[in-house]
Amino acid sequence: MRVRRALKSFAVIGAAMAALFGASQPAHAAAGWGMSWGASQTESTIQWTSGYSAYVDGYIKAVSGYREVCFQGNNGDYWTGEWCYGAYAGQTTSWSDANLRIAVPGGVQRVYAYMYADGGWVHEVFCTRSGCTRVY
Repeated sequence: MRVRRALKSFAVIGAAMAALFGASQPAHAAAGWGMSWGASQTESTIQWTSGYSAYVDGYIKAVSGYREVCFQGNNGDYWTGEWCYGAYAGQTTSWSDANLRIAVPGGVQRVYAYMYADGGWVHEVFCTRSGCTRVY
């Protein structure tokens, strides 16, 4: 009897913890961004997991000069490391290995992405599980 009651208590606690820490969020929500500067461009897709991570894949194509895209994840006061990929004129650089991870309840909530061209940052977007918003 005690064992059955204890197991039932653990099941209730487990369900409450899952709801509290984001199990109700879509398991594999997706969003993506696209930015361009002249004929150069970058595009990416973000796959959020039901855990702490967001996986980012994409490419950057430089038609002239050097172009770079950098991105990082955020959850309140917590940030992931920054991932950056670049390409010189006539090159395309692709990636599929970027794992943004924040081991706090809710995991990665936002991904910020920046495009660099002609000596400065020219575009910024941020993405959530619901989609992306252009900042500039």
